[in-house]
Amino acid sequence: MSPAFATYEQDVRGVPDGRVVIREAQTSDASAIARVDATRGPLRPGHLARVLAQINGPATHRVVAVLDGTVVGSCMTMTWSGHADAPDGYYIAGVTVDPGFRRRGIGDRLVEALLTWIWRRSDRAWSVINAQNGPSLALHRCRGFAQVATGSTFAGIWFTGGCGVLLRADRP
Repeated sequence: MSPAFATYEQDVRGVPDGRVVIREAQTSDASAIARVDATRGPLRPGHLARVLAQINGPATHRVVAVLDGTVVGSCMTMTWSGHADAPDGYYIAGVTVDPGFRRRGIGDRLVEALLTWIWRRSDRAWSVINAQNGPSLALHRCRGFAQVATGSTFAGIWFTGGCGVLLRADRP
């Protein structure tokens, strides 16, 4: 089954919601993160355990967007190394906002929080995105990411439709 990418409407802009708080994910957020992740499509077996490992793992950093006590978005960064088709470094992944809360600047703020965290550790950030995911590509470009390569797989990740995009951002 293909992932449910948001409909990309290039000229549609929402209104940022100042009530949304971006913070580090906590173990108690795991089920809510999995609920938001499920808005992309069916979750693979063991997803909740992976989310818990990402929250508590030394090689990952996960942030959440919270509105009125409810997790409405999430994303993470992790380090990759040793892949012939993907440079070593920090990768932003899984930027997901509950469909009922999109167009409020939440995805942008999640990525901003991760980049702030990455810039304290590295001069470069990476991401791989499905070429069909227009909203995520636009979001990353607004945050300074540029396309480096395309391919059917990066670091063992296969892309629906057969094409992924490797993006890089350099610390401003």
